[in-house]
Amino acid sequence: MGKPGFHESERSERSWWVYKPNKIADLHHRFRLRGERWHRRLSVRDTGKVMTLGDGTAVEEYDSNGEFVRSFGEEILRYAVDITVANDGRVLVLDNDDPSRSDTLKADLVVHIFSEHGDYLNKFKLKRSFFKYTSITFQPAGEHVVVAGIDLNRNLLEVKILSKDGEFVRSVQIQNCDEFFEVRGIAMNNDGRIAAVITNLKNGKVVVL
Repeated sequence: MGKPGFHESERSERSWWVYKPNKIADLHHRFRLRGERWHRRLSVRDTGKVMTLGDGTAVEEYDSNGEFVRSFGEEILRYAVDITVANDGRVLVLDNDDPSRSDTLKADLVVHIFSEHGDYLNKFKLKRSFFKYTSITFQPAGEHVVVAGIDLNRNLLEVKILSKDGEFVRSVQIQNCDEFFEVRGIAMNNDGRIAAVITNLKNGKVVVL
């Protein structure tokens, strides 16, 4: 989920744009992402730099003015579904590690870790389960990695909390009565409160834990 003040990439007929409103929600600044890649998710550093996923196979970094800085992860990412930035500047990408499967329900999911300059550092796997994990965020206070997904067979929403090195800490599950099938964004504040955006083909809602 993007940092407050930034909107998800918005697609026009031939291009993608990032919009930055001011504190009263008026448009302050916008910039166009380069090329014609499909940009799905973004995250924002404390410095204002924007990290976005291009085609699920690369991370693109832009400065706070919208100037392209670098891209990385092209030889590593297979089918990335979300991205977040840790408080030490590291970039964490939630990725489908099997290039033959776009179905994240059946494939192993991996969190790839890059340095703030885009150098590859490490990875850890999420234990395979019936949950389709599609969203990731980082909680600075506890230095926790937080992922969220939905079990379509049992209509359950799960939020899993891990250490920054991938060690399991705890998980929370709630019944998903309205048959929403995807988590589109997640955030966790310093007090441990969690908000998740879940959607189906027609509607969406915010669940607060």
